[in-house]
Amino acid sequence: MPPQPVQFDEDSGQSRYGSYKSKQILGAPVTPGVVAWLARKGIAKDEKTAGHYLVGVALICIVISGWLVYSSFFKGSFSDRPLTREQAEKKIPKSMSTELRNKIISSFEK
Repeated sequence: MPPQPVQFDEDSGQSRYGSYKSKQILGAPVTPGVVAWLARKGIAKDEKTAGHYLVGVALICIVISGWLVYSSFFKGSFSDRPLTREQAEKKIPKSMSTELRNKIISSFEK
C-alpha cells in the first residue's frame, strides 16, 4: 500500500484581525460563550472587540485585587501607632471590673 500524501488546509486561520480562530468542537467552529453574549447584547461587534473588552475586565479585576491586598495587609500596619495609656483609658468600657481595667491600662506605656 503506497503512503498517503499529507494534505494541508488552505485556510491557515489568518483573518484581517490576526490569527485568532474560534475553537472547534467536533469539527464545527464554536464562538466562546462570553463573546457570543457580548455580541448578543450589542456591546461588541466582533470577536476581536469582545476580546479587548475581556482583557480590559481582567485588568480591572487585577487592579482591584491588588488594591484589596495592599489595603488589607500593608496600609494598617504602617500607619497605626500603639495606644497610649490615656487612649486606652478612653477605649476600655467603664462597666469592666476595676481590677481587670487597671491591669489592662497598666500594660500600656505612658
